Amino acid sequence: MNSDYYLLNKVADIKIKNEEEFIKELYQLKTIVKDKQYFINTLEIWKKHGTAIPDDLFN
Repeated sequence: MNSDYYLLNKVADIKIKNEEEFIKELYQLKTIVKDKQYFINTLEIWKKHGTAIPDDLFN
């Protein structure tokens, strides 16, 4: 399993419980993911489905 995939899914579980904590985790995750494009693609999918994603996470 791709480690970035695992980390993003783990963060997605946090979203269900606490939106604020979810955003904090995304900022931390942005610094450690290996595949930045995969990270951005996942954020774009989440955003299309109504998740509030800060625009600066896409940079």
